[in-house]
Amino acid sequence: MNASSHDPKVPQSELGDLLRYWRDMRGVSQLDLSLEAGVSQRQISFIESGHSVPGRDTLLTLAQTLDVPLRERNALLLAARYAPVYSEAPWNAHEMHSVIAALERVVRQHEPFPAIVLDRHWNVLMTNDAAPRFFDCFIDMASRKSPRNMLHLIFDPQGMRPFVADWDAVSRRTICRWFYSALNSDRTGDEPYAREASANSETRAASRRTFPITMER
Repeated sequence: MNASSHDPKVPQSELGDLLRYWRDMRGVSQLDLSLEAGVSQRQISFIESGHSVPGRDTLLTLAQTLDVPLRERNALLLAARYAPVYSEAPWNAHEMHSVIAALERVVRQHEPFPAIVLDRHWNVLMTNDAAPRFFDCFIDMASRKSPRNMLHLIFDPQGMRPFVADWDAVSRRTICRWFYSALNSDRTGDEPYAREASANSETRAASRRTFPITMER
């Protein structure tokens, strides 16, 4: 396919909506994206309006410039009728064996200090031996349901919340990290986790202090 083409069989409105979604999420104008990505503003406008389908490399350049998560880059490619290029295998899939082994070595080397590996939902995937010992000093970790979620653990009044010094500062920093990770996750996959976290009164209070307008939408 050429760098820019028109094909009525391509779901162009979906591609345009996806690109506009990520541009809006990043707070980037078409002009700013054009200058940063080296793609003409006219072409970006045509893509978003459904009048043009970019070449594969151009689409990936736009996605890279907008820091689109890899799963969503696959969605952009599929919307333009290109094959996805990024693996979506589970973290513990066989092809991830070398990565898992490396993570296991890293967390072991943190002994005697606690180390934790989280997924994008803040669920605990892996810990070293020191981590459960540390948390058991404050709460009964065995009584908490799986998968154990660090965001819930931190903000839960029956969790670590009563034991955190300088709570206002810590909660604001944690919410900032959660908010940023939510922006960098897929458009729909994190919604149940975001709703559950937002339902927690402590999380909502910290959200209002940190994002008094944005988090109330």
